[in-house]
Amino acid sequence: MKKLILFIIFFIQISLFAQKTSTPKLVVGIVVDQMRYDYLIKFQKNFTKGGFNKLMNEGIFLKNVHYNYIPTYTAPGHASIYTGTTPRYHGIIANEWYDKFQKKEIYCVKDENVNSIGTTNENGKMSPKNLLASTITDELKLLNKNKSKVIGISIKDRSAILPAGHRADKAFWWDEQTGYFITSSFYDQQLPTWLQTFNQQNLSLQYLQKNWDLLLPKDKYISTLPDSNIYERSIVKNKAPKFPYDFSDYINNKNYSILKFTPYGNSILVDLAKECIIQEKLGKNTATDFLCISFSSTDYIGHMYGTEALELEDAYYRLDRDLNNLINFLDKNIGKDNYLLFLTADHAGAINTQYLKDNRFPVNYFSEKNLEKDLKKYLYQNYKDTAILANVSNHQIFLNYDKIKTLQIDVQKLYFDLKSFCYQYPEIAEVYTKSELITSLHNHPSIYAFVSNGFNPSCSGDIVFVMNPGNLDYGLQGTTHGSGYNYDTHVPLLFYGFKNKPLESTRYYRITQIAPTLAFLLNINIPNACFDVPIDEVIDNVNVNYPPSNNLYEGR
Repeated sequence: MKKLILFIIFFIQISLFAQKTSTPKLVVGIVVDQMRYDYLIKFQKNFTKGGFNKLMNEGIFLKNVHYNYIPTYTAPGHASIYTGTTPRYHGIIANEWYDKFQKKEIYCVKDENVNSIGTTNENGKMSPKNLLASTITDELKLLNKNKSKVIGISIKDRSAILPAGHRADKAFWWDEQTGYFITSSFYDQQLPTWLQTFNQQNLSLQYLQKNWDLLLPKDKYISTLPDSNIYERSIVKNKAPKFPYDFSDYINNKNYSILKFTPYGNSILVDLAKECIIQEKLGKNTATDFLCISFSSTDYIGHMYGTEALELEDAYYRLDRDLNNLINFLDKNIGKDNYLLFLTADHAGAINTQYLKDNRFPVNYFSEKNLEKDLKKYLYQNYKDTAILANVSNHQIFLNYDKIKTLQIDVQKLYFDLKSFCYQYPEIAEVYTKSELITSLHNHPSIYAFVSNGFNPSCSGDIVFVMNPGNLDYGLQGTTHGSGYNYDTHVPLLFYGFKNKPLESTRYYRITQIAPTLAFLLNINIPNACFDVPIDEVIDNVNVNYPPSNNLYEGR
């Protein structure tokens, strides 16, 4: 009897240990492009029970998650989520930037050494070659000696490629010229047979044939602005930004590019995700698999219409239904406790500047192009040569050091003069020089810390300037993002599945804490340039043991 009792105790201990250290069969990482945190609250009453509400009510809902660097753009956002570090170390400082060595603008994932697969145009010549740090997906592949499958999918190339990392099995993105999903020779020499079959359905055409009208009765919508107003642009040329949208002209011309500006760009991605899970047998392997999904259409719609438009609101109601579709599929085919889903955003978005001005906010538009013209005039008047200025982009000023050396200019004096010149603009809040940023790192939230975290000495410019809140370098309609203010940094973070219990939290967390959290949940190494700590509330919630941290960051 005593032996039986001891055996039962031993069996229970082993079972509990296995429960605490087991890992999900599949991780599904979802990034919603340009999603503000407040959209979850603002639109909640019109969400279904099975989409966003399911994640909020049944999952772990972290309400106070922020980006901790500038600029808050798509490429740095995806890179930071998956590497657990900032542009200072992962090297993706923007979507495109001025390369000081090649002396030209480069695109974050462009790679002339690979070939397009699935299309004859240049849209497939992409890879993660500019990403300097490892991703959580890389670490999964390294630990499991490639037994895990890692796949990234998105409408945008950079949003599929950067999350999937250097060791990815596959990455697919949408080619707007053909309406098909494509890849590059970095991953394979041909498209999988199943993807060729998927493309042959021509779902891009099928979705455009639906046109676009409001999903719900108009009186159900939260937006107080009228349909077709002065703060938005139309996705259909020469037509008012007003429902319903007719895409027949695009269909007749076989122009599929407009799909990404509609909610159907998200729907077709869910179709691809489901097919990918089935055909690649994700979640059915001996090791944990990882599917990276990035919904891009919300960003395109946000840029065109702004944060207060009916079009944007409708896009989120439709995305909610798409998520419901995907979650039901995962529950049925993988099992809720067998997969871990997390959802966040690569950045948020600002309210249209003109809308703020009309509501008595002291804001204004700013033009980086005009600043560049003014800088050239200033340099000609004071230094007799405009070639000192190499480039102005991403709110950074790049200098020509060959010319500076030839002219024997005192660099520190030049820094001071240019910094003083920038402060003449009322829209500019702060200006920092390379000398100031290269020697400083700060952990506490502040604009200075965010600029420093986003500054990569090899890639970034010599002068970085920051706008005052609400001041945008953009057109009169629509909106953009990129700042370190709350409207651009505050994003949702939800975890769902894999034994989690419902939880809400308003504690402050950094976006760079997602990767180390996943590392502990998956029992793998933290990405190599990650200096942040896991989110205790998530770890504790799913009962995973981990050693105490000796990290010096305050507020885990």
